[in-house]
Amino acid sequence: MPLLIFGLMGFILFNNLLGLIPFVYGVTSNIWVVGSLALVFWGLLVLSGWLKFPTQSAAHLAPAGAPAALVPLLVLIETISVCIRPLTLMVRLIANISAGHIIMGLVANALTVSALHIGAMTFIVHVGYNIFEVFVCFIQAYIFSLLIKLYSEEHPGY
Repeated sequence: MPLLIFGLMGFILFNNLLGLIPFVYGVTSNIWVVGSLALVFWGLLVLSGWLKFPTQSAAHLAPAGAPAALVPLLVLIETISVCIRPLTLMVRLIANISAGHIIMGLVANALTVSALHIGAMTFIVHVGYNIFEVFVCFIQAYIFSLLIKLYSEEHPGY
């Protein structure tokens, strides 16, 4: 499992960094690519849990010692919580990467517009923001991989 998570992080990091190159499209800002990635990893975890350990998976939906009257509501809430995970993975990665690209484009526009007035200051801001974007690429790849790892630890029989 650690090799798979490390490979996933490397794949996402490579594509995040690829998106920072001018005129190159990084696929991690595409909703279909990231959504498919999140859905596949989450789906495999859920499916393997239900196939290998069906009773533990069902027991995971309601906490032990819950009042019998609340069990249907708790099962519904936990089911919604489990089903929303790929959406949270997808939105977190796409929103952060896309927002960074939009801001970087705005800073680049400011650099071209104000090149005659305060070009040196704008250039420093642009370089600083590019360095920040590289860090964001690393952090987002790490968070996506970490969340998949955390979801796998909740996997029955892990």
